Amino acid sequence: NMLMNEPEVRNHFEKFDHLDIALIGVGSMSAEEAIPYKAGYITLEQSNLLVQTGFATDICGNRIYQDGSIRENLLTDRLISIPPEQIRQVPMVISVAAGAEKAIPVIAAAKGRFVHVLIIDEIAAMTIMDVEHIA
Repeated sequence: NMLMNEPEVRNHFEKFDHLDIALIGVGSMSAEEAIPYKAGYITLEQSNLLVQTGFATDICGNRIYQDGSIRENLLTDRLISIPPEQIRQVPMVISVAAGAEKAIPVIAAAKGRFVHVLIIDEIAAMTIMDVEHIA
């Protein structure tokens, strides 16, 4: 609360209301590759728990389930980021992802309607088509 009341931080967060474009990544659904784990914010056990409970990715730190929904989790109260609802209000959200391991995270981001433009490599595209049973 003290940090969010700092004028520079508050000013930064107020700018989220005026975004017209955002370039985002989609986080890994692998417990070992998750940024909160790699950064030391959570243990590998906690990271595994997030994966086991259905989290597929994170977008700007917000954990997203495989169906695209957002639910409270062990990181919810520890995150200072643009809220998911505000991401959805940005007129143009572009995401970049590569590799087979990003297929499910990309699908979750799409199901949650967080992304308007997707830039992916052939392997990610083919894996998405396979996962979604697209001929």
